Amino acid sequence: MPTLSKKDTKILADRGISIEVDDFGAIINITTTGVFWLLNYFDKSKKCGKTISLKLLKDISNFQLDESFCRELRIKSISLPVDDEVNYFWVVFYLNGTPPRALQSFKTDCCSIPQKLSIPISNNGPLRIRNDQTAEIALSQEEINILKEGKIIVVEDALIPI
Repeated sequence: MPTLSKKDTKILADRGISIEVDDFGAIINITTTGVFWLLNYFDKSKKCGKTISLKLLKDISNFQLDESFCRELRIKSISLPVDDEVNYFWVVFYLNGTPPRALQSFKTDCCSIPQKLSIPISNNGPLRIRNDQTAEIALSQEEINILKEGKIIVVEDALIPI
């Protein structure tokens, strides 16, 4: 079974991905920079839909991007009216030039856009987790404000040299 070295863990943290392992499983925290690295890795390696595992995280820590094949990440919230009184927001993530990926929807009342989006346990979707994992995408208050205004978040300068 692969393990993450201190170097791997540091690189992943610099790339917006942190992992904590306890007796019950793994807790994976991902920032928008981390989503940038995950989706660019999937795009380049053609491994979209793989379960987030220690092996995958190790591969991402060793993955090198350069500007010749790096795509910017775009994040947008979309309000969908489901009836006359209720709207739902979808937060979609996509690389420039690729199809959007909707990870979660939630009602506009009660915090309209939360600071953490839980990645659901699923056999489908661009990001998959196992039953013994919890994974969340963390949004900063600034990013939430941008999404509430209906604007697009663009992550393009996440190239961090090793």
